[in-house]
Amino acid sequence: MKVGLGTRLLGAVLALLMLSACNHTDRMRGANLLQSRTVLFEQEASGESIRRLHELGANTLALVPFLQQSSTDSVRMEPAGGMSEEGLRRVIRKAKSLQMRVVLKPQILVQGSWAGEIAPADWDDWFTNYTVHLEQLARLAQEEGVEMLVIGTELKQSIRQPQWLSLIKRLREVYQGRLSYAAHGIEGLREVTFWRQIDAAGVTLYPPLGEDSGQADEQIRATLKTLRKTARDLPAPLWVAEVGIASRSRATRRPWAWQDLTHEEQEVDLQVQVHVLDLWLDALSVSWLDGVLIWAWYSDPAAGGAGDNGFTPQNKPAEQVLACHWSGRCQ
Repeated sequence: MKVGLGTRLLGAVLALLMLSACNHTDRMRGANLLQSRTVLFEQEASGESIRRLHELGANTLALVPFLQQSSTDSVRMEPAGGMSEEGLRRVIRKAKSLQMRVVLKPQILVQGSWAGEIAPADWDDWFTNYTVHLEQLARLAQEEGVEMLVIGTELKQSIRQPQWLSLIKRLREVYQGRLSYAAHGIEGLREVTFWRQIDAAGVTLYPPLGEDSGQADEQIRATLKTLRKTARDLPAPLWVAEVGIASRSRATRRPWAWQDLTHEEQEVDLQVQVHVLDLWLDALSVSWLDGVLIWAWYSDPAAGGAGDNGFTPQNKPAEQVLACHWSGRCQ
């Protein structure tokens, strides 16, 4: 079913507004919002969590609806995490009421693996099923005035497949905002073949940062230098879709790790997160990036806390790092 002329015009206006908004004086700054098990998106408390993020100075919210597939060679996927359409619409409208931009950023979970290892025997079947889910999200994004839709996140085995072009064409028919893709690291940015067909190039950044936080500064600066060289060759503006660090001991060794941790890696260390987030946000405050979103924030306003060793800065000292970089309220 084609969208009507009025809807198309509204989408075009929203896209133009997003282009003008993502300038160097008002770049995207915010977080990836995850639905927690304790507070669903449709519950009132999720709005409180978004409001608190906004008060720190965030102007952008990336919502992460998860899909899941049973194995890396499966061609089928289904919604995961109990996220409802009603819940998605509710948090989008809450963010909009706070004058925040919204990004819809679906991601795929794989039992015993991760999205970067997805490599089905039949890519045609996989893309047919994936397109069904993406089209549903695209229609929702169009109806709710979402500024950007991420068409895939870290699907590194797929990015040279020609089916991406058909998917992009189909999404353009139902969604008039900006399309992006979140590549897995700097190498992933170089491998994507369809940057010219979409509006923005996204990247997730979790490079190794050394044995301890004392070595992180040098590693982050080296990463930024390489990222800058890569950005010059991209035909689309670049933004950081994810960057973050867990609040645990030795998190700099494997900043991407969230499971199969050693006993030492499970120890809470709030200052590692403070130090590394501060370094990242300082290094990434450059004019050639269209924005930076941290990983992650939860719908439960009570998430995180002093005893939490995960990625969220909620209710931890790292919240003050965000406030300092986003709004200039530094302690």
